[in-house]
Amino acid sequence: IEGYESDKRVKGITPQVSARVFYKSGSVLLNGNLLGINPEDEARLFNFDNYVLKGSPSDLKNTSNGIILGAGIAKKLSLNIGDYIPMVNPQGKEFKLKIVGLFQSGLAEVDNIQSYANIAAAQSAAGEGTGYFTDIHFKLYNIDDAAPLAQELEELFGVHAIDIHSANAQFDTGTSIRNLITYAVSITLLIVAGFGIYNILN
Repeated sequence: IEGYESDKRVKGITPQVSARVFYKSGSVLLNGNLLGINPEDEARLFNFDNYVLKGSPSDLKNTSNGIILGAGIAKKLSLNIGDYIPMVNPQGKEFKLKIVGLFQSGLAEVDNIQSYANIAAAQSAAGEGTGYFTDIHFKLYNIDDAAPLAQELEELFGVHAIDIHSANAQFDTGTSIRNLITYAVSITLLIVAGFGIYNILN
């Protein structure tokens, strides 16, 4: 990060920590993902605040045990700002975070599992120390620099780097496949239903 902060191609850099968690509701555990972020940097560089329905990124920054919860999770568990949500990490450690905001991406598969916390809270949830990060996001001035920079990072540091064009292509492909499967299942069900009705009528 320090090496690229002064790079003329780079507008900003934000580290993240992705931690697998389970949201606890009584004896029921719901699969989830807690993403540790620098909230103000995410808002400044990636418009994170545009997706926050209630609360703000600054509320997360000012609350060490705070969480901005996906709208889908909040609805499932009947939770709102000011409530505490109990969670469990894969190692069985239980902890609670205070809901300081709700966000909605518009994608149900994200809003039903994703939540945001400070980096330190996510590191603790993952059972890791302060030097632990899972992702580093670069915001560039020119989008055309994305692919060359991704290749450069891979060659220099031996990491997996993906540029915005490749990421979008993967997302589009995944969405197309999911839609195709859904369509095929829908058509199959219609054919089966139609066949059933035909048999009944004859």
